[in-house]
This record gives sequence, C-alpha cells and structure tokens, in this order.
Amino acid sequence: LRDNNLAGKFPTYTNPGVEFITNTWMYAKTGLGNLLHLQKVDLADNTLTGTIDYRPLYNILSLTHFDVSGNHLGGEVDVLVTSSVTHADFSNNLFTSMH
Repeated sequence: LRDNNLAGKFPTYTNPGVEFITNTWMYAKTGLGNLLHLQKVDLADNTLTGTIDYRPLYNILSLTHFDVSGNHLGGEVDVLVTSSVTHADFSNNLFTSMH
C-alpha cells in the first residue's frame, strides 16, 4: 500500500467491508495481530496520522519488513517491533522517541 495517498489513522486492519478502522481490530479474531504469516508491512509515503500500537505485531514471527516512512505518524517508535524484522524504516514522520 506504498504511495497511495492513504490518509487518516494508522490502519490496524484492512477489509473492504470495514468502513471504520480502530485499534480494536488489532486484537479481533481477524485483526492484523492474527496474520501470523505476514512478512511485509509497507505503508510508506502516505498521509497516515496518529500513533502505532505495536503490541499485536509482537506475535508475528514471520514479519521481516516494516516500513511506515514518509507519513505523519507520531508518538514512540518501537525499533525492534519483533525480533524477525530485518528492515524497518520509520523516517520522515513526527515520532518523539525511540525504544
């Protein structure tokens, strides 16, 4: 979903039938946190705002690529996200701290 002019809060779940996306979807049965074979999240170069709740991503051990660069995201950056991530890009955002 790179470079698609997506705007609004950081998406935690994508489904054509879901009009409003909230953090609850990260924890729902069908949420992002349950996509255990997910390898790549690339939401770079959009207009996403808000913060990222990284907790649902911790169980996705197949995740190797996490790119949210070029947005308007803020808050804290969890640089590890999960131990399997080999590429992470948080550049060009409004993050305030890293841990």
